[in-house]
This record gives sequence, C-alpha cells and structure tokens, in this order.
Amino acid sequence: MDIINIKFFNNHSVSKNNDIICFPYKKTEALFYYLVINKEASRDELVNLLWEDSKESTAKKNLRNAMYQIRKVFDMDIIISPKKSTVSINSQIHIKTDLNDFFNKENVYFENGKCEFLKGLILKNNENFNWWINNKRQEYKDMNIDKLYNKTKVLMKKRKYEEAIVCAKAFMNEDEFDERAYRALMNIYYDKGSFYKAINLYYRLEKMLDIELGIKPDDKTYKLYKKILNEKNISQIEFKKQSLFYYRDEEIKYILDNYNKFIKGKDSKSILITGEFGIGKTKLKNEIVNNVNKEDAYIIDVTCYEGERESFLKPWNDILINLTKIIKDQNINIPKSWKKNIDTIFPVFDINYENCEKVDLLKVELIKNTIISMITKVSLCKKIIVLVDDIHWMDKDSINLLESLLIRQDNINLIATARTSNEFNIDRFKNFMIKNDKLINIKLKRFDQRQVYEICRSRISKYKFNKKISDKIYRESEGNIFFVNEIIDNINNQNKDKISDKCIEMIKSVLIDLSYESVKILDIASVFSEGFNINILKLITGKSEIDLIGYLDELERKNIIKEDVESGKNKYAFTHNKLRKYILDKQSNTKKRIIYENIEYIFNKNSDNIKHDILFSKLKGFNFNIKPIKENNIVLKN
Repeated sequence: MDIINIKFFNNHSVSKNNDIICFPYKKTEALFYYLVINKEASRDELVNLLWEDSKESTAKKNLRNAMYQIRKVFDMDIIISPKKSTVSINSQIHIKTDLNDFFNKENVYFENGKCEFLKGLILKNNENFNWWINNKRQEYKDMNIDKLYNKTKVLMKKRKYEEAIVCAKAFMNEDEFDERAYRALMNIYYDKGSFYKAINLYYRLEKMLDIELGIKPDDKTYKLYKKILNEKNISQIEFKKQSLFYYRDEEIKYILDNYNKFIKGKDSKSILITGEFGIGKTKLKNEIVNNVNKEDAYIIDVTCYEGERESFLKPWNDILINLTKIIKDQNINIPKSWKKNIDTIFPVFDINYENCEKVDLLKVELIKNTIISMITKVSLCKKIIVLVDDIHWMDKDSINLLESLLIRQDNINLIATARTSNEFNIDRFKNFMIKNDKLINIKLKRFDQRQVYEICRSRISKYKFNKKISDKIYRESEGNIFFVNEIIDNINNQNKDKISDKCIEMIKSVLIDLSYESVKILDIASVFSEGFNINILKLITGKSEIDLIGYLDELERKNIIKEDVESGKNKYAFTHNKLRKYILDKQSNTKKRIIYENIEYIFNKNSDNIKHDILFSKLKGFNFNIKPIKENNIVLKN
C-alpha cells in the first residue's frame, strides 16, 4: 500500500513511499496543500484562490492542467472529482501528516520558531492564496502557543520545574509580547525560591514593552510581581530597578540572605567578590547596596587605589572620615583620649593639640586598638557594613587592622571586591578569614553563550538583533560583561568596532606594574592568535627556559595569560583576546616587522617540531615566504 507523508511545518515536504515528490510549479504545490487541508473544494473556489486575475475559461483550464500534473508526479489518482463542480483528495489513499499529529496529540508542539506553516510558500501577485496561508500560519502559531502554555502548567503542577522552564521559554520565543509566558516563568521561579530571577524577568518585560510598544505590563503580571515582593518580602528589601542586573541572581540572593542573617544576629560571614577585570564585581557590590534597607545598618563605602598600596593605613583615613560623620550625626559619645590617639595619625576630629607626640610602633598599636574600640562602640548603636572596592590595593597594615576588627567583632561585616590578577596581595588575609569561618569567597565567572544571547536580546533593538549578532558578540567578548556592553553600545550608537577610552583604561589597568621582561614577552606573544609555545619564546628571546617560566608565572599570576594544560605542549594563551589585540595594535609596524622576521628566520632554520609549533599557534598577520614542511608525508601550510 502506498503511503503519502506530508510535512507542513518549517521545511515543508511531500514524499511517496519515502521518495520526495517534486511539484512542477508552485501553483500545483499550493493546490495540493490546500486540498489536503480542506479535504474538498469547489472548482469556482479553487479558480478564485489561484487564478483570481485570469479569465474564467483560462482559469478553469489552468485548474484542469494543475490537477493533471499532480496526478502525474504522484503516479496515482490522488486528486479526484466526485462531482463535476468539486475537487477532493482521494480518501482511499493513506496520507500521514505532521498536522494531524499536531491536532490530535497534546504532547506534540513546536519549539524555537519551528511552527511556521508551509514556510516560504508564497505566490506572487496572488492575494487570495497568500491571505489564506497567512491566516493559517497565525492560527497554528496560536494553537502552538496554547499547547506550550498548557504543557508548562502541567509540568508546573508535577513540579518538573526544569522542563517547565524550557517549555515556558519556548512559549516566550514564539511570542515575546504574550505576557502569559512571563507570568508562567515568574511563577516557576517563585515556586523554586528564585525570587530575584522572577523580579528581574518582570523588569526585562517592563523594559521591552516600554521600548517596543510604549506600554506597561498588564494588571495580572503586575499583581504577580507585587505578590512576589510582598509575600516573600524579598529578604526585607525593596528590589530597585535602576538597572537590569544580568544573571547574578544566585550571588545576589546569597549576599542579601547573608546580610539579613547579619542584621538579625544569626550566623553570617563577610563577603569577598573576586573575578577578572570587567566581570561585574563592583556592579554586583553596588547592586547589593542599592537593595538593602539603609535603616538597618551604618554603611561605610571606600575604594582602594593602586598608588596607595604603599601608603600607611591610607584606606582607614576614608573609613574614619565616614565613621566620624556617623558619630556626629548620631551624637555618639567618644572618650577624648580615643580622639587624641586617633588624631595622632588621622586628623579626623579637628582637634588641635599643642604637644604632638612622636608616633612609634607602640603608639601605632595603641592607635589601632583605639580604632577597634571606637568602631565597636559605634556598632553597639547599629551594626556596621564596610564596603571596600579593590581591596587588593590595600596596604598590609590596613589589611591587618581590618582582619583584627572582623575576627573580634560580630557587629561588623565586610563586602569587598578583588581582581583575580592582584588577588595574591590579599592571599594571607583571605585564607586566614576563610579558615576561621569568617569569610566566603564568591567567584564571578564569564557569561555563557545562552546568557550573552539573552543580554543582547534585551539590550539591542529587535530590528537590529538576530542570533548571528549575539554569536559574534559572544566570540568577541568571550562572555566578559564589560566587553559585551562595550560592543552592544557600539551597535546601538553605530560606532562599529570603536574602542572607548574607558575600555582602553580598563585594559591598561590590567597591564600596569609589569616587569620590563614580561612586557617584552607579551609583545612577542601577541602576534600568535591562538596561543604561543615556550620553545618559540626561547628561540626568539635567547633566554633560558627557567628565566622564561619566571616571567610567564608573573603574567599567569596577574591573570593576563593562562597555561593550556590540555595541549601538553607548554602552550600558553591570553586570558582574553582583547588583551592580545590591544598589545599587538599598540606596537609600531617596525617592531612587529622585526618580530615577524625573527620568526621567519627561526621557522626556516630549525627542526620540523618547532615549525609545527609555529603553525599550530597561527601567527597573526604573518605573510612571509616560508617553505612548506613535511610531517608524516603530509605538507603543512600556514
């Protein structure tokens, strides 16, 4: 028995016994699909549908010819005319379609835009057929959305949250303006306890509707949002929407829950947020500050700077300025002897003493103890949160004083940020605090490709956005949020590939304070687009492997390069391609030419293994005339 298989959705096709049917022209294909959907139609209806502008006699002749051509390609009477005035599909022939499955099976639905009915099938200058097919597309799309919505609700009732999230997101992709999808996903996050994800999703919807349609979310969505805020009280905070904070929900939830425990006198820890440059450490810290109740604690916010790394207790001057303001505002009584001791180093109380004492080591220890006593007294009135940005630039004495304070007192909590490249400056402090169960280290990672896609979709106009653009942004940014935002700003402002001053300063801050030899290594390494080998560096620089490892260790410790352990070839690569491009671009053409000529000389002089290493590393901009080399009788070419 012959079986006809019809696929209506996405890439439509017709087959007979697994052999693809090719229609002679588009109107025969359109006629066939129309009859399969409608089962039967009058000749007048078909003539009006497909040959609306032709004379009646010509149109009917065209219809007869189209029916003949369809029978011919199928080699069977698949189209019949039971009455002279009607045409139908032969019910005796077994026809299977994905549309029947879609209609009759609840679990059959389409995801990721694969629900387009007869995709691409349009007849030129044929309004009637095109109107019919567009209506059908919308009808089936609406049915698919309803199926996705119902499936999401069923999965939620069964508490299959991960499957429900996939289904809800598929629903959202089908129609980004249908708020049912957002409400479903918000409810899933609510049930899972991911309240911040639910709230961020609402803000994303609110922003999208405002930009694209100039409207606000409907009442049902708004009431759900308020319910999540009010019923769960979101860790007793008002979650502000000054900025859409991407994919750090778990970190925010942990820090805010830890903050609540601290306020309530329960077991809590200080927080150290670490990660590479531009990963969003300061942004995360600021987001926390924006979302805590300022009435619960005194907040002291300071920033450390690289130039102050050797300055004795410099960050504490800023801390004490903040503290004295609190003391004055709250009228807290501080003993005069404490003020005198502190003013010996920090003139924050504006007291003029005639007999200034010379500060020795013993006096310094006394002053440190006085500072601890004063902060302790203030913390008895209200708990204190100390925020320190770039704590890795804090001098040793300041770190030791902070450590002594945090170890002794439960009414003082720290939230600090540190760059991975300089984290070694605070290793002793970090390890000591973690060992004593006083500190938790939150390490921020780069965003993955899916997250970058979502960020791009929310920030780029839908008229400019597509997956190809988001994939390009992911490749160039490598998931670093600073570079993601930099590229998106260029797209939105039509500044193609322009590097902002802020971006340049950010990269410079990573490369600062390197030894002369390490800078030379980076200049050479930057010409290799996919990593570089220590053997190549030995030949170019003339330095021993031991010396080179010392310089490479410095660069690795500062998180500028990383070792590619998997390659097993002493291979290194830049932690971010933007660093490599900046180092390469800032070199003069003469300098680059000299490096290239050195590599050309080494390439043609040394063993095939060295040549293979250079080819393996893909030299950037290398266009010299190098003889091809053989390895296992295979010619390798650059």
